[in-house]
Amino acid sequence: MKKLNITFCSFPDFSSNAKALYEYMKNRYKDNMNLIWAVSSDDMLKKLKAENIETYKIGNADYYEKMKEVDVFFTTHCNLLNEKNENSIYVELWHGISPKQVGYMSDNMLDFDKEWYENAKERVDYIILPSDFWRVIFATRFNIEYSRTLSLGYPKFNYIINPKAKENLRTVLNEYVSDFNKIIYYMPTFRKGCNRGQEAQVNVNNIFNIQEYKEEELFKFLEENNYLLCIKKHPSEELDLKYTASKNVRVIEEKALSDNNLTVNDILDAADLMITDYSSLGIEFVFLNKPVVYLTNDIEEYKKNRGFTFGNIDFWMPGYQVKNINQLKDGITDSFSENFKYKEEFKKKKELWFSNLKDGGCDKICDYFFDGYLLKEKLKGKGIGVVGTLKARVDELSKILDEKNEVIAQREARIKELDDFIAQIINSKGWKFLEGIRKIGKPFKK
Repeated sequence: MKKLNITFCSFPDFSSNAKALYEYMKNRYKDNMNLIWAVSSDDMLKKLKAENIETYKIGNADYYEKMKEVDVFFTTHCNLLNEKNENSIYVELWHGISPKQVGYMSDNMLDFDKEWYENAKERVDYIILPSDFWRVIFATRFNIEYSRTLSLGYPKFNYIINPKAKENLRTVLNEYVSDFNKIIYYMPTFRKGCNRGQEAQVNVNNIFNIQEYKEEELFKFLEENNYLLCIKKHPSEELDLKYTASKNVRVIEEKALSDNNLTVNDILDAADLMITDYSSLGIEFVFLNKPVVYLTNDIEEYKKNRGFTFGNIDFWMPGYQVKNINQLKDGITDSFSENFKYKEEFKKKKELWFSNLKDGGCDKICDYFFDGYLLKEKLKGKGIGVVGTLKARVDELSKILDEKNEVIAQREARIKELDDFIAQIINSKGWKFLEGIRKIGKPFKK
């Protein structure tokens, strides 16, 4: 029996929802499926191969050959759209659920973004999401049929719920973290690129990009309460934030995570509170039943340049919205109290965003797509998505029509050629002489 070829891809390499689903499938299916990774870096290629994981570097000759054999793609950024063919199923796990205007929900899509989303619309068969609420959002963002969105899970929640998170954080920071009363993460959003137009200017001269910033006041607050503040910048953005060194402030480097085979999801549960602006992590952290404090200093500028789904930012922020250092300290303090102001609102949002999801839902995802070690019958031959299938059929028929038109054109040219030849004969002197003889000979026959 031919084994299914299942290919995974993520950004950063070997991370996020793709990694979580891969590890679940590796444990569930053992060696009964060929589980393959496509990566961008030479370092990760070497690293995964050393772990006996079948891995190919995107762009290499052997990569293109292998992609022709893929039965199912699982990606986080629509990374391998161009390798999709009519015999494969393309499943997008995505990488973040956020309030931002994305795709066709954006008021001012750039031409480049339109092309990208059109390509995704034609090739992605299914998008996996954590609840029906997100199905509506993503069907609109990608401008696809609602039936191509599935509320089955969010695989990286398998990592987010992690009893070893503090141990992992200690490894990444190379120091003890259990000595602190509370651990606070600051993880801001990605501010450049797709759909962003003119971006808000980030003030790198203070950690939180807020007003009335007093660093000594922040450090005193952290020290008095014995809090550890960990800063993690977005992997696509390297902002050189300026601040004075302190035992209560640490930076989580992407390289330190990668070197230890970890991602931000492996350490998320170590924090007691998240500080963010408009990042999807602010929503994902709610899944852990832990508070979030939102930095909204540049919210009007961000609304103008990027925008929010539904427009009402309060809907997306079941916690304190702060713009200066005093509001930040007060928000942190109340978020840790028994009488947390947003407790009920927080609970309602968790139910809406994640429904009854208890983990990453990898079992539901696999049950939907596979019957034992095989692709389910209902999915066979269903590749490319509805729009892509129709486009492929139109292209096929157009090619056939072009071929038939070419044959017709050749025949018409031949007929014209014969008509011209016959006309030349009829108009020739020899033909006219023969016609004259035929006319003279007619009376004798009578």
